[in-house]
Amino acid sequence: MDIKEFLKPNQNKIIIFIVLLILISVSLVLYSGQYPYMYSINSESMTPELNKGDLVFIKTVEEISVGDVIAFTPIGRTYPIVHRVISLEGGIQTKADNNAVQDPFKINLTMVHGKMIFSIPYLGYLDMFHLGGLFRVFLIYVLSCVIIYSGVKKK
Repeated sequence: MDIKEFLKPNQNKIIIFIVLLILISVSLVLYSGQYPYMYSINSESMTPELNKGDLVFIKTVEEISVGDVIAFTPIGRTYPIVHRVISLEGGIQTKADNNAVQDPFKINLTMVHGKMIFSIPYLGYLDMFHLGGLFRVFLIYVLSCVIIYSGVKKK
């Protein structure tokens, strides 16, 4: 099949796809005030709210509250952790929803990347392949558009 033969009958679908891609990107930037950080959930520690393979979008904030799900990197770690805030007394105490005990450390606000604004199931598995930054973002947005577009039915 020639590219022109493919493009002609699919022109409207391609335009809709590009518009969806732009709308998703712009709305994420407008909502978060920045280009949002994305983290994949690599364990079942936050079940039932977050499952392994979920992709979590994080918004930078200046203050957090008990109950917020935050992403942070504690001293001695090289990768971020996504857990829930359970106390703010004497520092920020966190705990994974599915763990019996709280984290064995407290953190401060400078270690916090932000709080969760939403998550997308299964897309975090792509992040686990450690793809490059822009390619990863592009791939995730493209898949998001495909998922949204596939849900739109013709009348």
